[in-house]
Amino acid sequence: MVGVIRQRRIDFISGIALASIIVSLIMILLLGGDERLYLIRESFFTAAIGLAFLISLLLPRPLTFYLARTLMVGNTQKGVILFETKWRQSVGFRAGLRKNSLVWGLGLIVEAGLRTVLVFLLNTAQFLAASPFITYGIIGLLIIWSVYEARH
Repeated sequence: MVGVIRQRRIDFISGIALASIIVSLIMILLLGGDERLYLIRESFFTAAIGLAFLISLLLPRPLTFYLARTLMVGNTQKGVILFETKWRQSVGFRAGLRKNSLVWGLGLIVEAGLRTVLVFLLNTAQFLAASPFITYGIIGLLIIWSVYEARH
């Protein structure tokens, strides 16, 4: 929020974080008392982000374009211009970012689906023990894959 107030705009990563907080608060208010729904509420948001990555493949620029731009060059005018130029001039760069959106979209949907299934197969204590390994394991694999792809 401090960045939003200072810069009077929301960057991509801050926007995701803010949306996550808002969706979580809404879900808590709407879900009632079923503990399984509380346990999978994060999966709803993860699946939504995964779907957003996949849907963005239909747009002129996928979500990974904005995420990569923010992570690689920040919001500096010179960096943004260089990034935009690379996007326009390099077919491989565009294909790589689109491939990244596809892999992240599918990965996040798999993670959300797996956690949702486990909520109904495990008791609460077992789910709470297993859930971080699933989440961080899949996110970790996606990050490792992204770094590998970026280097090649």
